Amino acid sequence: MNYYALFYDVVDDFVNRRAPYRAEHLRLAQAAHDRGELLLGGALSDPADRALLIFHTADRASVEDFARHDPYVRQGLVRRWEVRPWTVVIGNEEVHNTGRGAVDIQMHNRRGIKIAEVVGEEVCLRSGQDLLDLLSHLYGTEVERIVLREEQLDPAFFDLRTGLAGDITQKFVNYHLKVAIVGQFEKYSSKALADFIREANQGKQLFFTASVSEALARLAIA
Repeated sequence: MNYYALFYDVVDDFVNRRAPYRAEHLRLAQAAHDRGELLLGGALSDPADRALLIFHTADRASVEDFARHDPYVRQGLVRRWEVRPWTVVIGNEEVHNTGRGAVDIQMHNRRGIKIAEVVGEEVCLRSGQDLLDLLSHLYGTEVERIVLREEQLDPAFFDLRTGLAGDITQKFVNYHLKVAIVGQFEKYSSKALADFIREANQGKQLFFTASVSEALARLAIA
């Protein structure tokens, strides 16, 4: 998903002249907002000679389509409009409900790298198939880095004898994912698990960290 800024250069006395068309314009804007495309919009003031609308969508075509159907444009209240890609580096974190009940995805951007953090305390990964289901919710986001929490993994993951860790980790590799798991892993007595964690942290595919901030930092440079 990308950010776009839609600029309107409007006619003189725009605030008064827009009145007959404002309700239709707001319906169009609200529909775009409900679809998750339009984030913010409004006229600039002192003077009210321009308007700015911020979109978050897959491509600029939907933004251009919005402008062409806007009654302000069709009725000649907009002298000129322009769509510009907007590179956002601060404040572009968002939460997407995945439809899986308690599990949501929070998007982070670190150094221009998109990272998806799975939030929520319920177990959501009990099998390799659960990981594939999770990835389906990220389709189209271009995310290749994910933050998970210890409690979101089935306890069997931390018992290497079950093979669950191997199954899920292999899918990380197959789908070119870099993953950080946040938790307190000292409580596990298994030497095999301790060796697995140590070796993983020496690589560039899977990390075990004590905090989300550490996870984001590791994934941003991996």
